[in-house]
Amino acid sequence: MLPEFATFALLLLVLIVKYGTVMHTSRLSQDLSELEGVCKRDEYRYNTLCESKASIKDQQGELEKEKLEAERELNEVRAALGDQRIRNGSLEDRIEHLVN
Repeated sequence: MLPEFATFALLLLVLIVKYGTVMHTSRLSQDLSELEGVCKRDEYRYNTLCESKASIKDQQGELEKEKLEAERELNEVRAALGDQRIRNGSLEDRIEHLVN
């Protein structure tokens, strides 16, 4: 009777361990599935951010070029304004000389 009881107890122990192992494996599989989903989502976000960063760098380069062009045009306009003021001053002098 004792060997049969020991065999039965060992069988129950094996079944309990087997059940625990199956449940643990199931939880690990579920965790793996969830983590793979998180990983894919984060990878998508990362790729989107990298594309946005590249686009922003391109826009920044274009804006820098436009800024340099605008500064060059501003300098040209300032130079032309200075020349015009000089001409206006000389014309004012001539007009004053003619009036007086």
